[in-house]
Amino acid sequence: KTGTLTQNRMSVQQVFINGSLLAGSRSEALCGADRFLRNARYCHNLKRGTRDGQEVWLGDPMEVALSEFAQLAGTSGDYKLIGELPFDGERRRMSVIVEHGGERWLYCKGAPEVVLQLCEQIEQEGGVIPLNEALRLQVASAQEAMADGGLRVLAFAWRKLVPDEVPVERGLVLSGLIGLHDPPRPEVHEAIARCRSAGIKVIMVTG
Repeated sequence: KTGTLTQNRMSVQQVFINGSLLAGSRSEALCGADRFLRNARYCHNLKRGTRDGQEVWLGDPMEVALSEFAQLAGTSGDYKLIGELPFDGERRRMSVIVEHGGERWLYCKGAPEVVLQLCEQIEQEGGVIPLNEALRLQVASAQEAMADGGLRVLAFAWRKLVPDEVPVERGLVLSGLIGLHDPPRPEVHEAIARCRSAGIKVIMVTG
């Protein structure tokens, strides 16, 4: 589990965007994916603080990794956070409402199987098209490939809010998926090997 078997040091390893599964280091492939990156940058509840004399984000390492990834990839604009629909274990997602240039946007992130149900459209090469069954299967396949590689997968979606609209998570546009890696602690490999040599079958049950 996080922080027990792993180092609790998240980093973005893969992204699924425009129908392609890419390495997270290929920031040039995210050129034009503004809403995808803004979602990763602003959809969190981190706080600014200091560590070793430097100002840093404090909070969930996963959200820190997402925010830093988005900033390194080159998000632009100054967005003001004006509301939040918080994460909990039942919803398995969170959303924020941000304002920019007099317009409001809802950005949602969470478990792919949950977020996907709230989406009616998907971003493809800078445009928005209906999220049909074939595209849903394509997204699910990408999610499975990431998960099979040991990554924690999150889906990102958004929609523009009309004036005075009460923010609701429905009719969203899917931007893509992000797969995060949390490296195992150095001593884990040996510990599991010793268990197996002693005849112990190791099973990990996670959330």
